[in-house]
Amino acid sequence: MKKGPTNFFGPFLFADHSRQSRTRGARDSYLMHIVNIFPCFQAACISSAKQNSRKPARNIHEGLLNFFSDRSKFPSPHRLIQVVLFADPGGFMSAEIQLRVNGESYETQVEPRLLLVHYLRDVLGLTGTHIGCETSICGACTVLLDGKAIKSCTLLAEQISGSEVTTIEGVSSMGPTSGNGLHPVQEGFWEKHGLQCGFCTPGMILASVDLLRTNPNPSQTEIRRALSGNLCRCTGYQHIVQAVEYAAKKMKSRKR
Repeated sequence: MKKGPTNFFGPFLFADHSRQSRTRGARDSYLMHIVNIFPCFQAACISSAKQNSRKPARNIHEGLLNFFSDRSKFPSPHRLIQVVLFADPGGFMSAEIQLRVNGESYETQVEPRLLLVHYLRDVLGLTGTHIGCETSICGACTVLLDGKAIKSCTLLAEQISGSEVTTIEGVSSMGPTSGNGLHPVQEGFWEKHGLQCGFCTPGMILASVDLLRTNPNPSQTEIRRALSGNLCRCTGYQHIVQAVEYAAKKMKSRKR
């Protein structure tokens, strides 16, 4: 006797894991029951197609795409995800996403429940995005989503399909760099000793980049407020504030 489905809907989809006892009608009935129970799946596309292996991430080198008729990059609550439910025993739930990460386009099959932070680290291998609290408190997982700082442990990878993500690995390509190849914020953290253990540093840098994008000349109070969602256990924050001030002056001098 083969084991039942490996996805987390297995206990709901099939009460009896015997292949002989399942008919197509019964299987579809279970699927529709699940769709009715979980509103987030009401817009899902249900398919009985058989697929036994996941597609790996595929680098497709093309322009940023929008995938919704109103050209928005985020689906409405009624179209939160577009999922194909593979109801075959041993199958899995799969969603195809297309993202542009650090200037490269990727097309990937992922589980709908996969968090963005795990997609970046485990699928794309961008381990500069750190996992800290996984409760959106520490800010270690901060990345830029379409230029704005967000905490990647709070979003599903599927939710942001069609968007552009910048991680710490790609921040140096966002603007003019010195001969050392660093973004002014990275240079500021280096020159002003804005880090010790370095665990919070990627998130701090990306949050600072977002701040200077909207406020090129922030006060110390504004810097502290902008970084209040990023925790550091080493520096006492003063050197981090000085690093952001250094970066602001550096960026201002380059515009002259």
